[in-house]
Order: sequence, then structure tokens, then C-alpha cells
Amino acid sequence: MTSRQPSIKTPKFRKRHINQRFFDPSALELCSLNSCLFEKIIIIYFTEIFKGLKKMALEQISSKLMGVGLLLKQQRLSVPLYQRPYTWEKPHVKQLFDDITSAKEKNSQQYFVGTVVLTKKDNEIKNIIDGQQRIVTFTILISAIRNYFQEKGDTDRADIITKEYLTKSDVRSVKTNPRVLLLPEDGLFYKEYVIDFHKPGARAPNGLSQTQKRLYTAIKEAHKTVSRIVQKCENPDDELFDLLDFIENKAVLVYLDVGNESNAFVIFEVLNDRGLDLTVADLLKNYIFSLADQDALPQCQTMWTQMSTVISNAFEQNDIKNFVRHAWIAKHGLTREKDLYESIKKEINTSEKSVKYTNELYKTSKIYSAFINPSNEVWSKYSESVRDALYLFDIANITQVRPLLISVFENFSPSEVNKTIPMLVSWSVRFLICGVGGSGTLEDNYSARAKDISDKKIKTARQLYTAFKILPTDDEFQTAFSKANVSKPSLARWYLTKLEAEKSGNNLKPITKDINEANLEHILPQNPDSSWHISEDNVKKYVNRIGNQTLLETKINAEIGNKSFTQKKKYFIQSRIEITKDICNFSKWGIEEINNRQMELSKLAIKLWKRTP
Repeated sequence: MTSRQPSIKTPKFRKRHINQRFFDPSALELCSLNSCLFEKIIIIYFTEIFKGLKKMALEQISSKLMGVGLLLKQQRLSVPLYQRPYTWEKPHVKQLFDDITSAKEKNSQQYFVGTVVLTKKDNEIKNIIDGQQRIVTFTILISAIRNYFQEKGDTDRADIITKEYLTKSDVRSVKTNPRVLLLPEDGLFYKEYVIDFHKPGARAPNGLSQTQKRLYTAIKEAHKTVSRIVQKCENPDDELFDLLDFIENKAVLVYLDVGNESNAFVIFEVLNDRGLDLTVADLLKNYIFSLADQDALPQCQTMWTQMSTVISNAFEQNDIKNFVRHAWIAKHGLTREKDLYESIKKEINTSEKSVKYTNELYKTSKIYSAFINPSNEVWSKYSESVRDALYLFDIANITQVRPLLISVFENFSPSEVNKTIPMLVSWSVRFLICGVGGSGTLEDNYSARAKDISDKKIKTARQLYTAFKILPTDDEFQTAFSKANVSKPSLARWYLTKLEAEKSGNNLKPITKDINEANLEHILPQNPDSSWHISEDNVKKYVNRIGNQTLLETKINAEIGNKSFTQKKKYFIQSRIEITKDICNFSKWGIEEINNRQMELSKLAIKLWKRTP
């Protein structure tokens, strides 16, 4: 490959545009180009990559353009244990299938679908370092084409497609294996629903993991794509043969064989420097594995895989980077996302440290994933107030506090945790109501105190309170609470439930995600009729005030509708909820009454959500 960069006059083919649009390994956009221009762009792209590699001592790296189908024919591929699982959602899959079928119909000479980076696993199999999502999705489309012929009874052609693109037989063992090996937890599912003949139903089977659900969605989309082709063509067999030929020869990718994983890790960093969208988690994973020596690498891979599984099962796949950052902040202080990779790279620089770090990540992931699951067994040794506190952090989407929570749970005794977490809830309520400091200020303070706890400078809830300097005073909190609007129903229910418990000791359970005991009721309805005599502007201002909201037993609430205040009082008096029954003391309901009730609630709030442990 030449290092000379050819001249391309068309302005739109700037190098930045090439990197971000045409050669992003995670991009979904596909590019139809004439062959000459396509070759020139390839040269520019790899010239840029090799500029970044020329000073590094790397083994020989080979690259070539190849059709996706041809790659599947010639090579067995495997997804390494440390890689992420299948992550494409329905829009990604649909776009790929639509673009490929459209390009085929337009008789495009070549259609670029991205890059694939491979390393040697053994004499027959190569590991997919980058490109797994596209390769797996193409096998699913090919499987759907095979299924069409199988369904119509043309088993000969179905068998040929299976043997050429989906499976490979071993001459020694006489066993037939998939050409693409997924992660072990998804391998059997992939074999049953993609390699073997399967006609997808309307619903996914029960008991599937999130990854398997995404795979099943892709299988259904492939089936729909093939069905559309069959229905609109006079000769569907020929159309599907043409599509297979297009996938084999014209849906091309840049195939990089980088020899070993150490080379791949370096290339990932260079690609990232060239503007490609690799996440911090991707870069970090590759860096950590490159540090580990031959004996340590399997343990690092196992710990990383287990951590990824724990976090992905609780959150979205992209939340791994958030977890990694929060876990790092808990021990090292505030680190912005843009600085995270370099910060970790500076600190973790030996094989021994890489093993210790991945073990710590896995241990912390079990605590972190339980933050959004108050019923998790992790919390069994703590008080009920701790579990209840975690529910607020979840429904209010309070994420800045997570590094501090990690430090508290990892370093405080259970008795101190039982004091600290309810105190953090009180602080969070005050911050939410008062809007103090903004998210940046809170993150700065939470991060600093998290590090203090990890460094053993803070060992108790009382010491944490003393060190935290930005808490709203009681006067500030009460003033803000007396005027607060709460538009999020789950949060309003939570506030009102706690206020009811403070007033009467009535421990309702209306704050679960499934409302099963009490509903949220707006006293002034959200859409009042003219009998309420309140202007539209004032309805908007006051309808979501805390003073205008209350709790009402589900059975009673189902009957109340948008009745007048006089009629509503007949229902309120039936309630066993004290803050609701008290509304009956008002003879009418309007702005003055809302303000008065909310002032009374603010007095309860001061007693309930204290600053101190």
C-alpha cells in the first residue's frame, strides 16, 4: 500500500469526513462509490492510520478489500470472551438490510460496509476484534435466505447455503461447526435460531437474555426482508441468488489481519486518535488486556466479561463506561470522561495491576448494579431505610451520587451505612427542591468526599456531614419547598408517601414502580372545567405544586375523575391517608388553599429530611 496521498478535488471528501462517515467501525452508514474513487479513499484512510503506526514496533499487518460473504466462506471467526455481546437494536439491523437490498437493486458496483479487524486465535480460527455486529447480522440475513429455500422444500439449495456461509465441517472430527462462534452464553441460541432452520414467531421465546432478545429481533427483521423480496418479485429464487452474490462480492469491507492482539490494541488507540467513535470502555478493555502477561490475561478477560455481564443486565450496554468512571472516581476523585482513559492508563501500568484492577471492577459492579434494585440480596444486611433510599436515587435519576455510594458501601460498617444513606437521601431531596449548585457542583463535592472515604479520611456519617459544605439550610429548604412544583408522578408519590409517614406513621407502599396501594391525585384537575373558576395560566402554574397533589387509595381514585372539589371531598373523607383527609378542612380549593397546604407540608419536610445523620 502506497504512502502517497492522492489528490481528490471534490471538497466533500475531506479526511475528517472520511474518518467519521466512511470508516467508522461502529457506523451504520454504507457508502456506494465508483471503484476508482473508492480505492482512493481507502488509500487516504490507511495512510492516516499508518502515519500513527510507523513509529511503533508492530508485526506485519495485512489489509485488503473483501466481500462479506467471501470472508465467511474462507474464514472461521470467533468473538473473544472479553468482547461485548451482540448490541444492535432493531433500527440498526433494519437500516443495514434496507441499505444492502437497495444497493443491490441499484446494481451498485461496490458497497462499503466498514472495517473488520481480526487476530489469530489458532490455525483455523481468527478472533473478531472489531466488526462483530455487522458480521453476525449478515449471517442472520443469509440464514433467512436459506430458510426460504428450506421452507419451499428446496433442501439441496438450503444445504449448499448452510455449508458455504454458515457452517464448516472438520475433516478430522467429522463435526459441523458454525463459521462464526459467538460468546458461550449466546452460542447455543445462535446455533438453534440462526445456524439451524428456524421460522421466527411473533414473540421471542421466554427466558431469553437481553442479548438473545436483540438477536431474535434481528432474526425477525431478516425474515421480513426476505419475505418482502419474495412477495414483490416474479422470480424470487433468482432475486435471492442475486442478493447472495451481492453479499459475497460487492458488499465489501476492509479486512485487517493484524497478527496478534497486541497489534490490535495499538490500532484501536490510533483509530481513536483519528476521530473514530471507540468508547472509553473499549479502549480501556483493550489496554488492560495488552498489559496482562500470558498467565494473567485469562483472569483479566474473565473478570471483565463478568463485570460487563453484571452491568449490562442491570443497565444499558453503554452504561459500562459510566460504571467504570464512577468506580474510578470513588477511589481517585473527580475525573471527567474525556480524561478517564489517560488517567487509568497512567495509574494501571503493569500486568499485576491489570489483574488487581479487573478484580476490583467486578467486585464493585455487584454493588453498583444493585443501586437500581432495592430487593437485591446485597442489601440484606442493611436497614429498610437503605433500600428505600436507593429507590429515590433511581426514580429521580440521581447519578452524580454513585461514586460516593460506592465508597460508603465499600468502606463503612453496616451501622454507619444505615446512618449515611438516609442522610444522603435527605441531602438529595434538598438539592432537588432547592436546585443548589447544579449537577457540576454536586459531582465535584460528591467525588471529593468519595475519595476522602476511600483514603480513610472520613470514616463515619457524622464526619461526612461535617465535610460537606454546600447543604441548603433549613430556612432555604422550607422556603423552596413551599413553592415547589413536582411534575414527575413517581417522584411526587415518593415525597407525599414520606410526608404521610412523618405525619401519621402510616407506612403506605405506593412508591413502587407498580402502583398497588395508592395513586397520585391532583386536587385541582390537570384539565379542569369552568366550574373551578381558575385561568388556564394559573392551572399550568399550580396544578403540579406539591400542595395540589395528594395520595388516594387506588380503588377510591378510580371513581373520582375530574369531579368538583365539593364532590371530591366526599372521597377524601373516606381515605385513611391523613394528608388527604386533612384536605376536607378546606371549604373551597384554589391558589390560596394550595399555598396554605403546601406551607404546612413544608414544615413536615423540615422535620423529615434533616441535614444531619
